[in-house]
Amino acid sequence: MEAKYERFEVLGKGSFGMVWMSRRIGKPEDELDDEYVAIKEIKIKDDKSEVYAEREIAILKEQRHPIVIRLIRAYPVIIGSRVVVMQLARGPNLHQLIVIRGALGLPLTRLVSRQLIAAVSYLHGRAVIHRDIKPSNCILACTSQKPIHDYDWFKDDSIWSSGEDCEKNVNEGRWKLFLVDFGFARALEKEEVRSQSRNLRNSIVFE
Repeated sequence: MEAKYERFEVLGKGSFGMVWMSRRIGKPEDELDDEYVAIKEIKIKDDKSEVYAEREIAILKEQRHPIVIRLIRAYPVIIGSRVVVMQLARGPNLHQLIVIRGALGLPLTRLVSRQLIAAVSYLHGRAVIHRDIKPSNCILACTSQKPIHDYDWFKDDSIWSSGEDCEKNVNEGRWKLFLVDFGFARALEKEEVRSQSRNLRNSIVFE
């Protein structure tokens, strides 16, 4: 794995381990093999943490939606860690944006709401429940910036504006939401789906 990716920036730390921004070295293996990626190192402390890690990987392998973070590949457990390579969502999460400068502008809020609802609808249609949707698990990426570009999110006043500047950026597709961290997610079994209401059963597709 180290021969394929070069790590150069820590994106996050937590009880699970660390997330690194990394760059692929060499040619891509397929069309999904991005040049810039996020490498998540999951610490396997016990059987429970291993179950959560395997469940997260299994669920993400089956998902293909523009708002759901994409799994690129996963490596076996080595020295107590499970390493997974994810699509890079370069930007702050909604919690960071709100805490530092307050409520987002109305046009951006509408965009975030639409995209999050679309992602949740997609997951529920495949009998997957995230179980940990919160502002810190929603990353706002800037589509017009390269991953290593020096872009100061917190000085971009249009993010918190309800005026034409924010509306213009939304219409031009400047921002995009990513739903991340499927560590607590689970996929319902067919028996569990059958116990739900008829409307819910009819909205779920097993592939």
